[in-house]
Amino acid sequence: MDGDEIPRQAIYPGFGPVAEQPANEQVAIPVSAAAIHRLAEKVVRGLIYLNDSRFVEEPFKIEQFVLDDEGSRPIRQALAKFGETFERGPGIRVTRAVTPDDRLSGLYEVEIWGRFKMYVSVMDSSRENVN
Repeated sequence: MDGDEIPRQAIYPGFGPVAEQPANEQVAIPVSAAAIHRLAEKVVRGLIYLNDSRFVEEPFKIEQFVLDDEGSRPIRQALAKFGETFERGPGIRVTRAVTPDDRLSGLYEVEIWGRFKMYVSVMDSSRENVN
């Protein structure tokens, strides 16, 4: 897509318009939300398997969130305090913080090339809506 064809509301955080380039000269490539979710899930599942020799199976589920810097602040704060960083390079860094009780539930920030960030949770779905 070129210039005015680009749906500004659909631009992934961190990939907004380039201020130095006129709007009519900017280009965009559509990427499906499902493809981004599959990538995030693959990276998180792979990291868990390689580092913990575990599979993510029921009742655990993986969710991916699209967040800007402001929206991701609480996650980044938790990761800074409790997280561990893994780098598979060049260009891929994953920071995760897992709960001590099951060592599987947790939060993840997947960063590619220092710009593309995906936020992911792994949670025990059997614990949802427990009073």
